[in-house]
Amino acid sequence: MQGYKVYGAHLGPFKTPASGTDAPHMPPEFNVDQQNFLEQRQKGKTWTWSAIRPSVVGGFALGNPMNLAAVIAVYTSISKELGLPLRFPGKTGAYDKLLEMTDAGLLAHATVWTATDERCANQAFNINNGDLFRWSEM
Repeated sequence: MQGYKVYGAHLGPFKTPASGTDAPHMPPEFNVDQQNFLEQRQKGKTWTWSAIRPSVVGGFALGNPMNLAAVIAVYTSISKELGLPLRFPGKTGAYDKLLEMTDAGLLAHATVWTATDERCANQAFNINNGDLFRWSEM
């Protein structure tokens, strides 16, 4: 499980929609280093590796605090309770940028698929819903 940090999502804007063939951001980046390590170790072996890269995850996942839907729900509830107008909590530049989402259920299915389907061997996959949106239009 890697995520879009491979493309530099944690550093700022990157090309969206992201593609598995996009170059990673300038190193160091743990996920890229780990994948390179696995690719080298796997050569000539009978085992395989697969990497999945979800975008921003939303949906119900028990015990998972990395869920944007839950964070937005708490943020809007606090704003309402304090009588504050709902404001975009992210960086100014992110308000008008295209964003991809990954439903937690889709991510669960993709995790099983990449782990059990031999066609997924030694590959990385971006996992997202396929739709794009901008916060400014929500």
